Amino acid sequence: MIYKSLNLGWLDTAIINQTLKRSMPCGHVILTRTAHKHAAEKHPVDYPFCLPFLKEAIQNPSFIGYSLRNFDNIQVVFHHDALKEGVMLVALSAEPDDRGKYRVRTFYRISVQALTEKRVSGRLYPPKRSKLFS
Repeated sequence: MIYKSLNLGWLDTAIINQTLKRSMPCGHVILTRTAHKHAAEKHPVDYPFCLPFLKEAIQNPSFIGYSLRNFDNIQVVFHHDALKEGVMLVALSAEPDDRGKYRVRTFYRISVQALTEKRVSGRLYPPKRSKLFS
């Protein structure tokens, strides 16, 4: 199978910066061919459910946080009933590459229990949106 790179639009770094107290610059998000292939092959059961929601997950996360294993990644979690278990995790680079783009590292479904554990342990937070535009 041929895996294509996908441009997933702008990353709303203002929400991430407010939520995680970071100063990430603006940039586009891309899913490279390599990461696309990784997600399809490492998470074959989750891949067909998650791929249609990837852009929406990045642009409208339900939760934002960090990975304990990969400190150079940001995690966004998206809830949607069509995902069967309902919850999808997307790992993104925390820094843009030399072309100013953030890269999707991987994506897959997680259980509601895993979501709860990440929230209770302080690794995931509801997004803080600016009060100016809400």
